[in-house]
Amino acid sequence: MRIGAMEVVLTDAGEPIALSRNVASPVRPEITLLRFVDLAAESLIVAALLGELVLVLANVVARVYFHHSFLWTDEIARLALSILAFIGGAVAYRRRDHAFVRVHPVQAAYRMSQAILGLKSAVEKAMAKNGGKKPSTDELVAAMTGLEWQSPGGLIQMKLADGHQAIQPIAFSRTKYNPDAKRVDLVDIQYFAAECVNPPPGIKSLDWIKGGMQGAKCN
Repeated sequence: MRIGAMEVVLTDAGEPIALSRNVASPVRPEITLLRFVDLAAESLIVAALLGELVLVLANVVARVYFHHSFLWTDEIARLALSILAFIGGAVAYRRRDHAFVRVHPVQAAYRMSQAILGLKSAVEKAMAKNGGKKPSTDELVAAMTGLEWQSPGGLIQMKLADGHQAIQPIAFSRTKYNPDAKRVDLVDIQYFAAECVNPPPGIKSLDWIKGGMQGAKCN
């Protein structure tokens, strides 16, 4: 007697015993189609790579030895490069071989937003002073001098170098691996005000530190 992929037999005592049988499961049509697409994409990538190498080398040989150039090789080479970039990227992604970085983007977005907000504040300040007209470079420089504005990282203050250098709050922390999220988290974060970690105007940082950080405003 058979039950699904199991075969049931009776012992001498009349007790049933189920014996497993290897039964090949049918291949789904979508899996077959995906395999065909993978094979076609990989074949196209190989053909594009070999074709680009052959055409470029043939064009170099023709220029050096026959003083003749094939005008259409550049277009074919660009097409092959596009195939390698886009089709190859798709194949690499499907194989999980695509290059990626498992970190949170912090510095680039952080600095860019800070710069955009500062420029926005300077433009608004300059336009409020000149009657709403498009500010010139000199007007923007004057508006930026000594400017203060809020950013995702806290208050930005143009206090040093006669109002042309910014100071901002800073934070320190420790890193700790989070096994549940499978990532490194920041723990024990401590924040310090800008006036606590930056020297007063006109004083060099090393001299300020050696002098005991006189004038530091720390909470």
